[in-house]
Amino acid sequence: MKDDYNISMHGRGRIAKRMGIPKKAVDRQFNLAIEKGYRRKDLKGRIVKWMTKIMYKNELSPKEVIVYNNFCFVISKDDVLVTVFSIPSNLSKHINDFVKPEKGEHINV
Repeated sequence: MKDDYNISMHGRGRIAKRMGIPKKAVDRQFNLAIEKGYRRKDLKGRIVKWMTKIMYKNELSPKEVIVYNNFCFVISKDDVLVTVFSIPSNLSKHINDFVKPEKGEHINV
């Protein structure tokens, strides 16, 4: 796992329960989310609005929110994973539509 992030005990339980994976796989899943997940700056549209709502609703004022595998990982300002939310089905069905293209990348329509 990355050296600059930790997982709280609550975060470990949330990942295991909500994602349906064994506790041994929690570190691996979080590492994948950090490496391959989408940050708020990588997204556009309704998903950004939903992520902003999550960020300001949370009492911890998260530093970062990462979307990966139809789940939203909330990371605190102390670089600790606090909790994991499932993305609503109306957004998760169209997640690829909300990803901003990288610079120089053209979208074929």
